[in-house]
Amino acid sequence: EIVTQAGPQAVRGEATPNLAIPDNNPTGVSSTIGIAQAGSVGQLKVSVDITHTYIGDLRLELVSPASRRVVLHAQLGGNQDNLVTTYDSAAPLSPLSALVGQSMQGDWVLRVADLAAVDVGTLNRWSLEITPAS
Repeated sequence: EIVTQAGPQAVRGEATPNLAIPDNNPTGVSSTIGIAQAGSVGQLKVSVDITHTYIGDLRLELVSPASRRVVLHAQLGGNQDNLVTTYDSAAPLSPLSALVGQSMQGDWVLRVADLAAVDVGTLNRWSLEITPAS
């Protein structure tokens, strides 16, 4: 007889803010996803869908409910178009690994700033997938 035990169920949240990202503005835009479930983060995935004509202008920062900040994207990618990707705390050298063990309950904030002139973009959508620590 084999008994399998299901692991903790992932908690998901998504926002579709369709926010214009102001050009050459370090304040940028913010979008919040609230997580109601208690527990601590075992694994964290953040997916982003940003339309932008020069992703090297962008800085993305995730702020946890405990106000801990991690930089997801730091003006990399040069003149590539659009930032559509998923960041995973389980990936080697992931900045999200700093948030493992933190409380998952509360407001998670994604901040997107365009730090150079000329090109503009939009924060179309972003989501969180949190697998609680077992």
